[in-house]
Amino acid sequence: MWITETPITRPDGKRFAEIVDWQERRQTDWRTVPTEGSYVVFNGLSFRVFPGVFWPFEDSLPLIEKMKIQQGDDVLDVGTGAGTIAVHAARKGAEHVVAIDRNPDAVRAAQINGEHLVKSGQMEALVSDVFDAINGNRFDVITANLPWLDRPGKDDVEAAQWDTNFESTQKFFAGLRDHLKPNGRAYYAQGNYGAIDKSFDLMQSNGLSYRLVGRKRAFASPDLEYFVFELTT
Repeated sequence: MWITETPITRPDGKRFAEIVDWQERRQTDWRTVPTEGSYVVFNGLSFRVFPGVFWPFEDSLPLIEKMKIQQGDDVLDVGTGAGTIAVHAARKGAEHVVAIDRNPDAVRAAQINGEHLVKSGQMEALVSDVFDAINGNRFDVITANLPWLDRPGKDDVEAAQWDTNFESTQKFFAGLRDHLKPNGRAYYAQGNYGAIDKSFDLMQSNGLSYRLVGRKRAFASPDLEYFVFELTT
């Protein structure tokens, strides 16, 4: 598959099975966090996490590095986890950031991280399944590092990595036009082991323009690659 002059190389079946096993081990780590929470250091910042919350991880780095945030921007981060991308958007100069996630424990972590890592009142966190709680509000920038695999997620922990029938991603692309301001932009993360073909189909069927703006290989597994796409309406 080609999206730039450099093709995307997909893992074969054996490697994909290894990736799913690795994801299951990560989910076990998330489930065994102490009830009072723990801390994960990412990109020089210390993030609070609670049991069942997606930890800050390197797959967000291309999006964090390439998202264009202008002074005064209103930003929405969809599927925020511990608030990783939302915090970085605020620190890049956003006027106000709304961080949303379907997992209440993730929202609790994101709220705490926003209180400790950005200016007072600059960031808020809400429970929302994609845009359900946004009530038609529009934003200059929308960011999303949603689950990459179209695979059944039986609870909030699995659903942080696996998107049953790709439902969350479908809702994201279907609702993007109604939540971006005129001339707004969105940043969407994916990987070479994710359902990237389905993502392209959804971008196109929803009339979105997209371009690859960043890519980075995994530190410990260079056959894995992370991407970020900029989308406009």
